[in-house]
Amino acid sequence: MTSHVYPRSRLYVLLVAINNYPPPVTPLKGCVNDLQKVASYLEEESKDFEIHIRKLIDGEATKDNIVKAFYSHFEPANENDVILFYFSGHGTQEDADPIFWEIEQDHKFESLVCFDGYTISEGQAKFRLLADKELRYIIRKLSDKGSHIVTIFDCCHSGGNTRNGFFAKPGEVLERRMIYRERLSHAFPARPWTEFIFSETISLDDVKKSSIDHYLTEGKHIQLAACQNDESAFEVGGEGMFTKNLLEVLTRTEGLITYYDLQARIQNYMRYQFKQTPKAYVSGDNESSLFLGFLNKKGEAKPQYGNINFNETDGWVIDLGAMHGLSSSSVITITDDNGNRSYNAKIRDIYPTHAQLQFEKNEDLDTRITYKGYSSDYFFVTLNIYINAQDSAIKQDIQKTLSADPATTFMLVESPEQSDYCIEEQKKNILISRPEMSGVPIVQPVEYSHGNSATIIRNYLGHLSQFEFVKQLQNPNAFLFNKFPIDIFFYQKDAMQRETSLSLTDGEVVPNFVKHPSGNTGGSIRIKLKNTSDRKLYCALLYLTFNFAVHIKLLKEVVMGLEPNQEGWALDGKWIPLALEDEVVSFNYRESASILKIMASTSDFTQQVVRFEMPPLPGPLDPGHKGLSVSSSHYIPDVQDWITRNISVKIKNPDFHA
Repeated sequence: MTSHVYPRSRLYVLLVAINNYPPPVTPLKGCVNDLQKVASYLEEESKDFEIHIRKLIDGEATKDNIVKAFYSHFEPANENDVILFYFSGHGTQEDADPIFWEIEQDHKFESLVCFDGYTISEGQAKFRLLADKELRYIIRKLSDKGSHIVTIFDCCHSGGNTRNGFFAKPGEVLERRMIYRERLSHAFPARPWTEFIFSETISLDDVKKSSIDHYLTEGKHIQLAACQNDESAFEVGGEGMFTKNLLEVLTRTEGLITYYDLQARIQNYMRYQFKQTPKAYVSGDNESSLFLGFLNKKGEAKPQYGNINFNETDGWVIDLGAMHGLSSSSVITITDDNGNRSYNAKIRDIYPTHAQLQFEKNEDLDTRITYKGYSSDYFFVTLNIYINAQDSAIKQDIQKTLSADPATTFMLVESPEQSDYCIEEQKKNILISRPEMSGVPIVQPVEYSHGNSATIIRNYLGHLSQFEFVKQLQNPNAFLFNKFPIDIFFYQKDAMQRETSLSLTDGEVVPNFVKHPSGNTGGSIRIKLKNTSDRKLYCALLYLTFNFAVHIKLLKEVVMGLEPNQEGWALDGKWIPLALEDEVVSFNYRESASILKIMASTSDFTQQVVRFEMPPLPGPLDPGHKGLSVSSSHYIPDVQDWITRNISVKIKNPDFHA
């Protein structure tokens, strides 16, 4: 197999796992097992890397040993190398001294519970926790080398709400969270300055005169966390749920996947198993790094594969299902071991974890053999791309990267007038713009460096291709409806705070966005749907944002059943605040334009809508979401009929000047 990294790259790995915590810490069962599986997976990466792995297990994983291993094991790494730190064990919280409050809004640290993290000696509690700010200090020093740094934590990162919707046998489920029950906050007590590993190199007096953020700057790295800050991480039957699904996604994509897609796929896997939401994010750098390949691999992303076997009861079965992104319209491609022949199979019946296949004709497949079947779980449309770069090396690099895309997602054109999006060079930055607004970035610009920048741009465009698919999705052959069967109503308060209707004209609604003399702006709306047909319909309301996110959870359920004349409210009828994106004002857009997409079907299509969910691309100015503040084969399968409608929501820019 061709190498997908620069020649002679080295992968330095430090793996830490703790099962047998000493009392009073509750022991775990699956952490060491997780570590060994991660090690086995990484050892297979030796075809791409010169690999160096160090393990600290149970009693070896004291705080001092972990810190020493960071410095000693990673010391030889340079700018061409990759550093990976993996921890499987308990996570906890400890109170932060007020000096840290400017960088800790909840006034607490998230900390790793080392083997000696919490012990009792002669009746006295002793604490040796490894705080996130100590890891930040270590990683900042490592990042000076220019290595690609990845940290992976299969533990709880906070003591917030625990949400567990998994049913298992008693004793099978363990929470990887340590709480200090002796205190009402359940957080460990704040430690004195002298107990931080950086206390000898950073003076407390200097910090008091300046700012803690000045001395504890973030080093550039990518972090994969098992859960959100208000969740816990779990292990079931001796396996960490996060690590298990992480390795499954990496295995099925042969490791050729971006961090951005890796996060999305793990979340989709776990959506059907456990209420735990993994997270990937970048520290010390802009969010574009999420669009790099896992372990900084430069190869093309691969579709995930499933194992295909034959049994007499079900016929040919693939071990991928709805939880992996398949739908009834998916096509599975099977190639024989020699690569001489390929076979296409359709989905006959689909289940959460597997699907039964149907071949178009009787193929000469050996029923005794396990085959690999590939399916892309991405919908896309082909985008016309114009490249405007004066630097020939930059232009050739981008052209080569886009032309190599196996899915023919991109078509290179000769003029901006022919294009959907333009790629432009500005002072060694690469940006994506709309053809009608040259020089105005629609996504975070990427600093050019050979290799990485073209990869990030390609992956940005891949996201835009999927976004355009959802935006354009319609059923040209709808036959049950002579008009759109769902009415949508918008409401806003007038100057007297009376609720009034907003008019919907030519598929467009323009809320009143008020700018007060004080400079503050605002407003809010409510949205209602009503089934005007004579039959029960299943409805979804999607919000396609200015920054290319697709939110699917505006209704009480992703897909809500509405009886004839029944009504349903977005966000349970709550007022939805309006806000302008910073880019709209800074780049003098006339308005902020987003789309509400209504989908109606005669049968439930939740599994298909779930596949459309997309996080936003990193904005060129403000990565935060604005607009409507709603947190939270082109064919829809298994329906008798379905139909869509797009509503344009335009928030006028009060500062726009022609």
